[in-house]
Amino acid sequence: MLPLNEKLKALREEKGLSQEELAIKLNVVRQTVSKWEKGLSVPDAEMLVQLAAVYDTTAGALLGEEPPQADGDSGEKPAASKQADRGLTVLSAVLLVIGSPMWVPLVLVAAAVVLVAYIVIWVCVVSLWAVFVSVAASAVAGVAAGAVLIFGGNGLKGLALIGAGLFCAGFSILLFFGCKAVTVGILWLTKKIFLYIRSRFTKKEAAK
Repeated sequence: MLPLNEKLKALREEKGLSQEELAIKLNVVRQTVSKWEKGLSVPDAEMLVQLAAVYDTTAGALLGEEPPQADGDSGEKPAASKQADRGLTVLSAVLLVIGSPMWVPLVLVAAAVVLVAYIVIWVCVVSLWAVFVSVAASAVAGVAAGAVLIFGGNGLKGLALIGAGLFCAGFSILLFFGCKAVTVGILWLTKKIFLYIRSRFTKKEAAK
């Protein structure tokens, strides 16, 4: 059986944590963690509980006090532990029901705000595309009207309209790439959000 200091070091390395990272989690200085792992000091009872939580074990296991399992033990929780778990589950459900008048409206408001923000973003995207179409149409109309005026003998006005049309054409090209970039970005964000939500529900179904 490993001494406590060596066990603490081995568990920290298994978790991929540095002494500094573990110290931040426990709200202590790195030197304290170093002393524990060198055997120069021992964590107190409260700190052992926190260490056990970080390492997904128990304080008793850290101290080597866990009773050995009998042969043929299936590893299932004892009846008392199962009953305690059921009690916690029922208590959690009761607290959720009691607190529902407070948190349900908050959740609905938050969801509504997110939905409205999402709709506003898409309205802005559609507006940008509408501006692009208008500018592109102005470019075509300006060049066409300028050509008509030139053939009609009004060269200066025709050239002015053609120049304005070409300007609108260049601006519409910039608008097109800008609108395309914004649309692709929003679609990418939407896909990421959808995949995240689906993964959460998938995990819940797997847990059941």
